[in-house]
Amino acid sequence: MAAGHSTRMGELNKLVQDVAGLPMVRRAANVFGDAGVRPIVAVVGAAEVATALAGSEAEVVSNPRRAEGMGTSIAVGIAALADRVDGAFVALGDMPWIPRNGVDALITTFGLGASCGSAIVVPVHRGRRGHPVLWPRDLFPELQSLTGDRGARGLLERHADRVVDVLVDHEGIHVDIDTPDDLVLRRRAPPGE
Repeated sequence: MAAGHSTRMGELNKLVQDVAGLPMVRRAANVFGDAGVRPIVAVVGAAEVATALAGSEAEVVSNPRRAEGMGTSIAVGIAALADRVDGAFVALGDMPWIPRNGVDALITTFGLGASCGSAIVVPVHRGRRGHPVLWPRDLFPELQSLTGDRGARGLLERHADRVVDVLVDHEGIHVDIDTPDDLVLRRRAPPGE
């Protein structure tokens, strides 16, 4: 999800700001490409964010309803890949330090056991859930009907019996960059490293 308005960043679009040598949104997308996730769909609202993703593996789709909230961006992203995949990550473009091994662990858990391909897989660090969340295909219709700015939190609550927590030993699943101070603190090195 990369269609937000970046209001807490002031005049800057945070998603195109440099984070360890790459635009933030590109660094956030690259972890999924590095983990072998395909396709990668980036839902954008600003042309400069699409430009920052040029040359990456991300397919860029626009959310003309982005002013209505993150729910509409999730809906647009899921619609863009719904008939091509069995599960989909919902990830945020302002979280550039998601660890690759965390993505790998979520994918592995999604494909294991009795709930193979039907669990909602969520990373947890120090007892707190984070991002990205891996959603099964049968919940895509509900994801595509989202509106407002609450994202998919209500679906996690509604389907709590299907949530599988995966321990991830990295605070990057909690670290988003919203303000100029966040950018200064988090642009150079991954947290905890």
